[in-house]
Amino acid sequence: MRLPTISAQMSLSQTGQQLATIPANFTASGTAYGKSFQIWNTQTGQLIKEITAPNQTRFDNIAMSHDGKQVAVVSTNSSTSVRQLSVWTVATGEPLWQKPLDLTQQMSYSSSSGRSPAQVAFAPDNSEIAILLVVDSQAVDSSPNSQLRFYRAKTGETVQSLDIEAADFTRHSGIIFSPDGQFLASTQLGFVDMWQRNKNNQFELFKKLPAPEGSSRFLDIVFTDSSTLNISTLIGEGYSATARLDVWNFQTDSQPSRTAATDWYPNDGSSRLSPDGKFYFVHGYIGGSRLRDIRTESYHNIEQDSFPMSAVFSEDGNRLAIATDKSTSLFTKITSSNP
Repeated sequence: MRLPTISAQMSLSQTGQQLATIPANFTASGTAYGKSFQIWNTQTGQLIKEITAPNQTRFDNIAMSHDGKQVAVVSTNSSTSVRQLSVWTVATGEPLWQKPLDLTQQMSYSSSSGRSPAQVAFAPDNSEIAILLVVDSQAVDSSPNSQLRFYRAKTGETVQSLDIEAADFTRHSGIIFSPDGQFLASTQLGFVDMWQRNKNNQFELFKKLPAPEGSSRFLDIVFTDSSTLNISTLIGEGYSATARLDVWNFQTDSQPSRTAATDWYPNDGSSRLSPDGKFYFVHGYIGGSRLRDIRTESYHNIEQDSFPMSAVFSEDGNRLAIATDKSTSLFTKITSSNP
């Protein structure tokens, strides 16, 4: 199925039956996004809701709850630079609550960089929202700081706030929950940082998983169950770069339990891992768009109307959304009798 929207940001519900997007608009002066966010029914292709941003406000980042009933959105007021986290009810299209992200320092990532100034995710039981804020120090020779905050999804009450450290002049990127909600993971240069809930239901640093030797950046990370983390890494740079998949049993292992080379062509843009641990999607100008089976190493070329900009799997791994600069395509896994 192909949706008539160009998605700068995307998030699928647990089963992939709802898709939340922040559309992009291409103009002569460049790419603009954040003027609205949309909720789509992926089974029928119907636009369920479209919420227009208030005057001088841009939607930056979006996350859909696992049950598809709520959407969390980070927005920025262009005149005041004030950023805000809000939660919206899908059924009514109305905000449940809104809260300013009060920061004493300037948040990084301009809209032209293509990176989001904050990244947000729902806990698997939809009870909490985690947000990763990246804050640049005012000092020129200082490294940026990051902060993890947790809010109650129903009320916006702050549950916890954690200041986290990154390596010199690097930033944390991405936040994902384990399926049971007991662990949280985020990447920085050279490490995957992991946090675990303690007996007081608060997150504390659990361990750091090292990137492979020679790695230049993380491509993707995904929990496949509550004790296994799959990590996709780019080794080297330029035309000699290769991609690698490491499978960690992070609760017991001091090194990956399994390692495999994965598909990567020169000029590939990015790679996305499926949460079921069976597939990954990769795309680029030379290799095109491919969906690879990790177990059999077989692959399927995916025809697109234009070059893909981003892709996202549903949490059950059964649906894949791919955004190009012309539309957003939806793919559903075909079930079989094979295990």
